[in-house]
Order: sequence, then structure tokens, then C-alpha cells
Amino acid sequence: MSAVSLLYNLILAPLVMLFENVYGIAYGFLWNYGLSIAALSLAMNLLVLPLYRRADIIQADAAKKQKQLAPWVDHIRKNFKGDERYMITSAYYRETGYSMLAQTGGMLPLLLEIPFFLAAYRFLSNYDALNGIAFGPIRDLGAPDALLAIGGVSINLLPVLMTVINIISGVIYTKDMPKSSFIQLVLMALVFLVLLYTSPSGLVFYWTLNNLFSLVKNIFYKIKHPLEVIACMLFISGGALLGYVAVKGGRMRASHKIPVIAGAVIFILIALFIFFRKKIKKKNGAEKEYVTGTDTMFVSASVFITILTGLLIPSAVIASSPVEFVSQTESMNPAYYLLYSLPVAAGTFLLWASVFYFLAEKRSRHTAAGIYCGTALAFAVQYICFKKESEMLTVRLAYEKMYEMDVIKKTVNILVFAAVILVVYFICKKVSFARASFIALSLASAGLAFKNISVINSEYKVYENNIGTGESGLPEINLSRTGKNVIVVMLDRAIDGYVPYIMNERPDIKEKFDGFTWYPNALSFGTATNFGAPGLFGGYEYTPEELNKRSDELLAEKHDEALKLLPEIFGKNGSKVTIIDPPYAGYSLIPDLSIYEGMENVSASYTGSNAIAGGLADLLEVIKKENFFRYALYRVMPFFIQDHLYDDGYYHNDRAKEPVYMDAYYVLDEMPEMTCITDDEKGGLLLIANNTAHDVQILQKPDYTPVLHADNTSYHSENELHDDKGNVISFETNYQEAHYDCNLLAYKELGEYFDKLREWGVYDNTRIILVSDHGTTLEHLPGAVLDNGLDVECFNCLFMVKDYNASGFHTDESFMTNADTPSIVLDGIVDDPVNPFTGNVLNTDQKSEGVHVMYSDAINVLENNGYVFEYDESTRWYEFKGQDVFDEDNWKEIERRK
Repeated sequence: MSAVSLLYNLILAPLVMLFENVYGIAYGFLWNYGLSIAALSLAMNLLVLPLYRRADIIQADAAKKQKQLAPWVDHIRKNFKGDERYMITSAYYRETGYSMLAQTGGMLPLLLEIPFFLAAYRFLSNYDALNGIAFGPIRDLGAPDALLAIGGVSINLLPVLMTVINIISGVIYTKDMPKSSFIQLVLMALVFLVLLYTSPSGLVFYWTLNNLFSLVKNIFYKIKHPLEVIACMLFISGGALLGYVAVKGGRMRASHKIPVIAGAVIFILIALFIFFRKKIKKKNGAEKEYVTGTDTMFVSASVFITILTGLLIPSAVIASSPVEFVSQTESMNPAYYLLYSLPVAAGTFLLWASVFYFLAEKRSRHTAAGIYCGTALAFAVQYICFKKESEMLTVRLAYEKMYEMDVIKKTVNILVFAAVILVVYFICKKVSFARASFIALSLASAGLAFKNISVINSEYKVYENNIGTGESGLPEINLSRTGKNVIVVMLDRAIDGYVPYIMNERPDIKEKFDGFTWYPNALSFGTATNFGAPGLFGGYEYTPEELNKRSDELLAEKHDEALKLLPEIFGKNGSKVTIIDPPYAGYSLIPDLSIYEGMENVSASYTGSNAIAGGLADLLEVIKKENFFRYALYRVMPFFIQDHLYDDGYYHNDRAKEPVYMDAYYVLDEMPEMTCITDDEKGGLLLIANNTAHDVQILQKPDYTPVLHADNTSYHSENELHDDKGNVISFETNYQEAHYDCNLLAYKELGEYFDKLREWGVYDNTRIILVSDHGTTLEHLPGAVLDNGLDVECFNCLFMVKDYNASGFHTDESFMTNADTPSIVLDGIVDDPVNPFTGNVLNTDQKSEGVHVMYSDAINVLENNGYVFEYDESTRWYEFKGQDVFDEDNWKEIERRK
């Protein structure tokens, strides 16, 4: 990391992140870009008001001191010159207690304004969402306003208005100050006019509102009892918010209602405190004095929060799956990303928190430090004790699926959070104890973080050794015009039940699938890749139940055996075998391609580390560099704040917003470029696993194209889709719709590839199997949820087969499992095939008496990787006998299968 980058992360990155979060949360309530900018301006000004107020006091004190010293300073300047003048002036300043540092007090408001201006400039001048957005008379918030045109020349009025307001505010502010102060403010106003004249109007609008707020603030300073006026405004605002909730509350979501009520109550409490502050002071006696050791207690708490959010939480995430977080643009230890999260955390909690703290008056610091220390410990309690029920965290630091938490749990959570702050606040009266406690917590957190880093380092070394084996760059798929080819595409988590709806909606895609037979009654043996993929690649000897029977062998070894079964048979038969992204090879999230080392005619590739990923690799770098701290901040916040920080896993970082499935989509899109057509009579075998149907996001319809912001308000009548029999599926959640969209995208891309195979003359002599390792619970396909609550979608895997010289599109109601795949692949190519590793015959006889399938959330191969599958409280075993997988009578829950 360069020195410039380090300084940016320390000073500006925390402010930019603050701007992005405040704006994003405001937009989540207002759904209006212009009003959100106004809300951002108001919130930021209220936040920094105490800071600027204190800076103004320091500036006024400096000006007053200068005025007192001015006669003698002028006398010295008139009577002395050169070094003598400097020495006498310095001696006079020392005698009067006026240091050179104090002379900069008059510049303090300006020094504080510069980083906030730079942060606002970086955020709003680069915020692409404002482009083309109108607000009132402003035609485009992403461009200069051009509100006035004279003789064909456009004049930007907002910068002029901003400057006028700034000068008026300066007149009021510098009324009792030297003339030089007013001249200084006017010059600064003109500098801002020049800097912002051609800037996007959204940025100028924000700064104009800032100047307007400053004008109002300066007027308040000149009136009697300004605090009482502010208290009245807060009291009225709080009452208005409560009235709004009372009238509109029935239509408001809980995630919106709770923070509005909380904000209203806070406004009212602050107002009451201002009204009764004098009585409170009188009751408590003299004003509190500064408590010795308070500053070091504050700093120790700051160090603890910095380590927690900048080091411990990010390192824990990376250590949970180090290989998955390896850079895709350059092979780099993922612990490297801590060099980005830690400085931003330090900038937030050590630098800027200290700026607010040390500019406060000494007598109020102990109260501020107590609340701060309480918040620090509440953050730790939140992280350790409270976690939303959710699925796995993906590499882009988003959850696959988030579950809405009820109001009761949120209420309990915020009460515990507040109680911790209150308890610690009182404990902090014993400064030495509190300081020692936070030093101990800091050391413990650092120790845990370094333990995580040790895990990351050791696993990265293993990765470095493994990744050296296999192909880099674009894989080469070898298919023959004369021999028999086989293609097996494992579409991870593809939904079998979507097939008739996709083919009905898009006849053009159905036409490209000429020759395919779809099997609606198909099952996987598990609900995740580690349970369902082994049977798909190796047959019935590799179902979860059968793998558990071989309890003297590691799961990783048995899994790899399944992945190598077809390549071993075809490779020794002389066929060219291409393997792309074998799932969990070596029981590693990034496949360990060394398992294929030494196999005849076998070429294995991992596409995540090469050019196929295109811009996604760069995007993931942005996410991992910028979002680890954002995720950590999200994790330590109470639930009702988490709801507004999460932002679908983007954490209000617009630079990180891009369709998340793009890497897998690019692989499908590049398949024609990878394919090499030969005249080899032995044909070729392609085994590819792809996540386009797994890492889902809503696409732009009707073309189902990957875009950053999809707007489908005019598509799908009543948000429903029909198959050719009149059955209907409706999308009640984005999660459901995103799955459908990305399943269709996968078929669309594969259809384009099939057209290329036809063009090259290899389609008819190629057997193609499209199969998924498992489904998922979506609860919206007709008949998929049985009366007993079982959602068959999680076991119902995609199964489609195109045999040699087949034509038409057919549906076959026969019962199938994804473990039928190897037998179908080998049919007519190898007579009486046997498993080369066990010597057992490969066939499909095992399903004739029924099958046993497993539902479990114990899906992490970095944890569930012993000799047999370990179960958690979610694990359920089911027996299926029959043909129709949607007939409840064919299902029965059974005891765990060891």
C-alpha cells in the first residue's frame, strides 16, 4: 500500500463512508435523490455542529487574545527589526502564554472544513446514480445546473447562489471580528465558486445547503437563548415524527418505523435536557471537573474498537475460508486485505473520534468517554452474542439469503445494547479499572486476530502448492466431428421446475434445446454441493449414505475419487478430457487441481483465477479492500441499524455494485472461444461446473442481461409466469425472481453454445447432460411444498439429456437422480463399465428400491470434512419410493443414516 493510499484510508475514507451510509439510509426512506441530498446535508451539519461550535469558540478565543496582545505586538514591530524583533515577540508570547500553536486557532474551522469538503466532493461528483436525475428546476443532478441561458451561453446559478449565501453568512459571523477575517471568508467563498462552478449540480446543491445551514447557525449565535430555540425545534420535530407514525404507522415496515420512533424520542429527550439543564446542574452542584486519566481511557477504548473492526472481524471472515478470498487478479495472501481494513478503522475510531473528543471542553470529556467506552463494549457484545439467522457469507461479503428478524428480537437486542452502554458508563467512573479492562480486551482481540492470520497464512501456503497444478488462462475444450463426444454441465443449484416456464416464455431458447429430454421427477441426494456433487460425478457409490459407510476413509478422498471417475475411464480410453472448475476438488473452495496430476489425456482448469472473469476480478478487489471494514461495522451494530447498513450486501458502497454472478456467466459466454474441433475418432469429454444459476441477481428484462440497476417495473404481468399447461409461478421476493432470471440466463448462454456446435457440425454426435447438484428452498413453484412442510425444490435437481442424433423437445416423467449421470455418460461408449477405484459395476439399479436423501445445513467443507458427514440440528433424512417426487405419499422421514 502506498503512502498516499494509507493517508487516504486514515483521513478521507472514514468520511466518504459516512457520507455514503447517511445518503444511502436517507434514500431508503425518501426514494428521492434530491431530497436525500438535503437529508445528507442536514444530518452531516447536525453531526459536526458540536465540532464546529467548539472550533468557533477556539477561533473566537484566539481572536480575542490576538486583540489583547495587538498593542504590544505593534509596538515591537515598530521599534525592532530582523532577528531582534522575532526574539522579543517570541519572548512576549511566552510570557503571556500565547503559543505559536494558538495562533493557528483562527484557521481551525477552515482546517476542519477541508476534509469534509473533499469527502463530499469525492462522493457526490462520482455518484453515477445522479446522472440524468431531475430535481425541481435542476434538469440533471449529475451535471452543471445551467439554469440560466443568455445569448446561447449557459450560466450555472447554483454556484452563484452558494457564494452569495456564504458571503452573507460571513458578514454575520465576522461582525465583531477584525476586517481581515471577513476578507479571508470572502476570498474562500470565491475560491469555492471557482472550484465548484462546473461541478455536478448535486454536489453544488449539497454545498449550497451547507452554507444555508451555516447562515442559520450564525443567526442563532447572535440571538438570545439560541439553545432554547433549538430545543423548541427539536421538540416540535419529535412530536411531528411521532404524529406521522401514528397516522401512517399501519403502512410502515417495522425496519422503518423503529428508527423513526427512536429518532423522535431522541429529539424530545435532547430538547428536555436543554430545557432543564440549568436545574440539573444546580441539583448536581458545581459543574463536573476533568477526571485524571479520562483521555487515556478514551484512547484505550478507541484502540480496542479499532482492533475489533479493523483486524479481528475481517481476519475471522478470511480465516473461515482463506482460499476463497485469494486475489483473482494476482496471487496474493488474503491477509493483505487487513492492510486496508485496519487503517480505515484507525481513521474512524482513533483519528476522527479523537478529533471530536479532544476538541470538546475538558469538563465534558469524562461523560463523553464513558458513553464511548460503553458503546465500544456494546459493539463487542453485539458481535459475540447476537447474529442474524442467515446462510453462508459469500466472497463479496453478502449473505446468500437474509431472514427478516421480528420486532421482539430487535427490541431485546437494542435494550441489551443500551444496557451495556449504561453499565459501562457507570463503571468508567473508576478510570484506572476501565482503562486496564480495555487494554486487556485490546490484547485479547489482537491475539485472536493474529491466530486468524496464522490460519490464513498456513492455508495460503497449501493453496500456493496446489494451484500450481492445472491449466491457466482459457481452457481448451476438445470435441470431435467424427467420434462420440459427451458434455456434462453441472449448473450449481439450478432449479428443475423452472424449465417449462423458461421454455414457454422464451420459445427461441426452447428451439436451441432441440433434442433434449427434460426429467421433472429428478432428485439429488443432498441439499448442498458437498452432499450432491459426488453422486453426480461418481454414481450411486458416492451418495451421502454410501460415503458414510466407508468410515475409514476421509470425505475429501472419497469426494476426489468421484470427481476422477469419468476422467479416469475416458482418459485411459484415449479420449481428450477437459475439466473446468471441479467443485470442491481437494475439499478446497478453490479447486485443488493437483488431484488430476498424472492422469492420461486429462486437462483441468480453474477459471476463477484467469482472464475469463473480466471486470469482476477488479470489482472483487474493490469489495475486499473497501468492504471488510464496512462489514465489520455492520456486524457490531444493533439489528435495527444493521437493516439499514446492509444494503443487499453492498454496505452503501456504490463502487462495489455489480452483478455478482458475472464470473460464471463469462465462462458460459466464452465457451465457444474455448472449443477446439478435431477429427479425433475417440471423441472428447467435457465436465464443467458453473455457478450462473447459484450466485443470483435480478437481470434486466426482457433480454435478461446483466446490469447494475435492473428496472423491470413494466415486465411480467402481475409479476407472474405461466408454463404451457397453465400452471403459474409468482415472485413474492427478489430472491425468487433472481433465481428464475439467472436460470434463464444460463439456458440462454448454453443455447448460444449449442448453436455454435451445430454450426461446427458436432451437435448431433455430442451427448449433452445438464444436471444440478441440488436445488434450494424457494417456496413458490406449484405443488413443490408438501402438506408436511417439505419443500421438494431443495432436492429436485435439474436433469436434461440430449442423446446422439436426437430431435424435438420432450418431457419424460421417469424417476431419475443426478447419480444416474455417469451411467448415461458411459452408455454405448464403454461396455459394462466399472468403477476404476472400487471395481464395482456402474449402473442405476440402486434406485429401484427407493433412495435416501439428506437435508443439512452442515455444508462447509472446511469444517464438515472428517471421515463421515457430521450432522447439526438441521439435519433430516428422507426416504423416497415411487416416481412422482411431488406426491407426498412417496416421502417418509427416517432416522439418521450413519
